[in-house]
Amino acid sequence: MYQQYPDGSGFAEPAAGPASAPQSVIRAARVMYAGVAASLVGIVIDVLMRHTIQTAIIQHRGKMTTAQVNNVYHAELAVLVIVGLIGAGLWLWMARGCLAGKSWARVTSTVLFGLDTLSVVIGVAAAPGGGL
Repeated sequence: MYQQYPDGSGFAEPAAGPASAPQSVIRAARVMYAGVAASLVGIVIDVLMRHTIQTAIIQHRGKMTTAQVNNVYHAELAVLVIVGLIGAGLWLWMARGCLAGKSWARVTSTVLFGLDTLSVVIGVAAAPGGGL
């Protein structure tokens, strides 16, 4: 929405940047920044759960040697950290894109949110002793 000049003759140009974005877009970007924080917290949780990961690998190792178990364990930790960093980066990119007024960022962030939600539901359903 445009504001009138103080003398009432015409309209002022909107200010460029996030301040001119609609309030709903600003709120959405804040939620995306919360997604960045949640992704980073998820990485910390994954690293803190490393003993549980290693125990699960040992229990299901079959005919794997100790070296193979360690390789799988380190690869799993690396994948968890890399995927978490990619997720945080995507949320940051989408938040900045939305604040910049990019319509593709809104669509992409909605799709990514849906995929992330589906991933969580599948993870909970597949968890031992868990399920929906």
